[in-house]
Amino acid sequence: MQPTQSRWTFVVALTMAALGALIVWMRQPSAAPEVVDALVVPRSTSVASPPVATSTAPAQPAKQTTALPAEPVEESVGRATSAIHFERKANKVNAASRIDVNAQYVVGVWQPGERRLRVLLLEKAPKAGEPDVLLNALQSGDAASPPVLPAAVIDLKFIPTAQAFDRSELESALLTATNAKGDSSAADVLGGLDWHGSVPSPQVDGAPAMSQIQLGSSGSSVSADTDAWKQEWNFHVLVPVALIQ
Repeated sequence: MQPTQSRWTFVVALTMAALGALIVWMRQPSAAPEVVDALVVPRSTSVASPPVATSTAPAQPAKQTTALPAEPVEESVGRATSAIHFERKANKVNAASRIDVNAQYVVGVWQPGERRLRVLLLEKAPKAGEPDVLLNALQSGDAASPPVLPAAVIDLKFIPTAQAFDRSELESALLTATNAKGDSSAADVLGGLDWHGSVPSPQVDGAPAMSQIQLGSSGSSVSADTDAWKQEWNFHVLVPVALIQ
């Protein structure tokens, strides 16, 4: 009986030891997850920093520059742009003709005694000393016979009761274009005239000798006379207007 009892005692002891080891193993904390080598960056490897967002000011539009004429221009000469095209088909009375004025320069006179403002559009810059000659000719001449050709004349007349002498008090506005051969035609541009500024009132003493006026117009029409000109115009002028009593 003693050998059998010793054997069972050994089996029970071995079983208890195994059970204790199992309990101890189960009570141990979970091991930390294994670090993946691919995420470990060696010290010798340089890592690029992520791009930093920076505020960028909006791009400024390129400045538009206007080419100035090479010739010296006096202060009484203003700037102009125009695309004036008058065309007439041949008929029993007149031959076919066309008038084109692409102006770049302009001079103007204000005659308060006549309530009249005249503006001369020129394709070429006046030479030194020539603006005074042009102004005198513009003052006394007919709009259909400008001092230089080709050219165009804007002839503005105010109402008899005008006091402010601005766009609201205009009575008429005619654009007369003349080509190098002397062919001429006039168009009524009052309806679409864009005006900025005013000219001195004749009742104001000590009025400045020069005022600056801005004018513009675009349109088309057909003349009602027997010449039957088809007229198209688009002009914009910034003109210093000389006061002539």
